[in-house]
Amino acid sequence: MLSLASPTVVIPSAPALVARYRAASAAIGVLVSALGAAMLAGWTFGLQHLLHHGIGPLMKPNAAVCFILTGLSLVLACREGGARAPSAALAAAAALIGLATMAEWGTGIDLRFDELLFRDDTLAYTSVPGRIAPNTALAFALLGVALLLLPSGERLRLRIAQALAIAAMAIGAVACAGHLYGVSPLFAVARRTGMALPAAVGLVLLGAGVLLARPETGTSALLASGGAGGTLARWLLPVAAVVPALLALPGQAGVRAGILDQAYASALVTVGLTGVLAWVVLASARSLDARDEARRERERQVERLNAELQRRAIELSAVNKELEAFCYSVSHDLRAPLRSIDGFGQALVEDCEAVLPPVGVSHVGRIRAASQRMGHLIDDLLQLSRVTRVAMRREPVDVSTLAREIAAELSRGTPARKVTFEIEAGLAAQGDPGLLRLVLENLLGNAFKFTSKRASARIVVGGTTRDGLPAFFVRDDGAGFDMAYAGKLFGAFQRLHGAAEFGGTGIGLASAQRIVRRHGGEIWAEGAVEQGATFTFTLPARGQGEGEAT
Repeated sequence: MLSLASPTVVIPSAPALVARYRAASAAIGVLVSALGAAMLAGWTFGLQHLLHHGIGPLMKPNAAVCFILTGLSLVLACREGGARAPSAALAAAAALIGLATMAEWGTGIDLRFDELLFRDDTLAYTSVPGRIAPNTALAFALLGVALLLLPSGERLRLRIAQALAIAAMAIGAVACAGHLYGVSPLFAVARRTGMALPAAVGLVLLGAGVLLARPETGTSALLASGGAGGTLARWLLPVAAVVPALLALPGQAGVRAGILDQAYASALVTVGLTGVLAWVVLASARSLDARDEARRERERQVERLNAELQRRAIELSAVNKELEAFCYSVSHDLRAPLRSIDGFGQALVEDCEAVLPPVGVSHVGRIRAASQRMGHLIDDLLQLSRVTRVAMRREPVDVSTLAREIAAELSRGTPARKVTFEIEAGLAAQGDPGLLRLVLENLLGNAFKFTSKRASARIVVGGTTRDGLPAFFVRDDGAGFDMAYAGKLFGAFQRLHGAAEFGGTGIGLASAQRIVRRHGGEIWAEGAVEQGATFTFTLPARGQGEGEAT
């Protein structure tokens, strides 16, 4: 099989070029169909004798029909979607005509379909009325099979289709050269029956259309490549295919007119071709050099961005160290004043309660409550900071056992409450046991807190899957929340209920979210006011969508 690229190498294609080549392929299909229709019109109006050159300018009617069939098949094959069946039917018809004609030439049997459309009286140009030449029939058989394979989309079939199209192009190109240089054996291969020049040109165009119909695969992939090789191929291939023929035309016209001899004409073609190739090489080199300079500029930009990223990483490291120092200061320097405020407040009430008016005792109690709340906020803030800094370790975690232990602790803390815990057995995950325990403590603690106004409550812990990942949920039948504010749930210090209604600092869910994300998972919530809430989080297996490196 002919291929410009190794089968083991995938050449990336430029989407804009792919779209452009497919449009060009469809245009070629329209063009060759119009060519076939024009040839049939010539036969209709009796123009087959005019402009006689060699074996005549008009192709046989069957060849014209084949061009119409293959051209329309190519147009349909270039469309996305459901045009495969009509395209295949048209291609199969053209292939059958080609194969049947080859059988006629090979066996000598006349199948009597050569003159179904028109009676061929051009016997001066052919020995068999109405029959297309063997080389033309072979080319249509190859192109018909290629068009049958083209819509499949399978890489092997596309490569076979492109190889068949290249073979048909070669047949047409050889015939074009024969007409150009007046060498009849290159186009007439059987008893004065040969390929007409329009047919030869049409076959070259049709083969090119098949190659361009799927430019992202196989032989055509290099032409659609956005790399330097694709650029060079797009420069050189048109020159190699078209320029020699264009340069030879005037020389051969001079030879036939008796003005030039063949050697002089060949010398002129050689000189002209050398000049054109030199220009193409220089233009290609200039284009590649510009692309190389653009690549070097992108590399310099990447280096500058890396340097900027490294500088910002150093700055971030310094900020993190300052944050750690701040947290240390908060944990040590602020705790002592708060303990003093709370302690002296308690001493004031105990020692001076007899002389303090009731309003004074109330004020001191509020001072102590505020200092204690500040202490809780500091503790939670430190916990949130540690969640993102503590080193993680991954190991199997029995989620069911963790949930049962936490549920037992919550029940012992408030024995008067009637709360039913339903914990699914066998829940297991991969993660850091301490951090996952903190997630469950926050979620179960929230569920326990927001069901406190129920006479009896129900809290469920279970497992499910989400997008193929293991997931776990905590569901309650408590106060719930309005889904319009779900985006605020996981923000630090964000609360959807007043402190007087339900206690807390608004740090727990933010900590749970950071832990889950460090494991490479996600957490979300669903609920409704007074209908409970469900918090679900995913925990990918080790190596599957992990978050931070541990």
